[in-house]
Amino acid sequence: MAQRTDPRVAVLSIHPEYAHGILAGTKRVEFRRRAFGQPVTHVVVYATAPESRVLGYFAVDGVDVASPRELWRRHGGHGLISKEKFVEYFAGRTAGYAIRVGDVVRLETPQKLRVATGHETPPQSFAYVPPKKAQRLLAASSS
Repeated sequence: MAQRTDPRVAVLSIHPEYAHGILAGTKRVEFRRRAFGQPVTHVVVYATAPESRVLGYFAVDGVDVASPRELWRRHGGHGLISKEKFVEYFAGRTAGYAIRVGDVVRLETPQKLRVATGHETPPQSFAYVPPKKAQRLLAASSS
């Protein structure tokens, strides 16, 4: 079986303050309650309302799976979130995910979700970007 060489890209809806933190390099981990169904190489950063635009993307440097308590111990200082909000976000969960942020690319001009990813509506958790859209996005912003 041939090994997959195409990037696998997901888009995440992220509150603007956290989206800008990722792009500025101050937020080095994105916490999630749900895992990707398949390994992802890059994450498209979609800033939710009031911005409602794709601001850039980052390479995934790995995904850490652990109890919320352990995730906070390992990554709390890198998530740009208060402990109170973190505990509220993971309430009732026995496991969570910390997506480690690798290299970050900020788009020169923020794009509408449909233009950047082909999706009409923002994902509740995440959505995969079609391969051709992903290749165009990654190639356009690296040139």
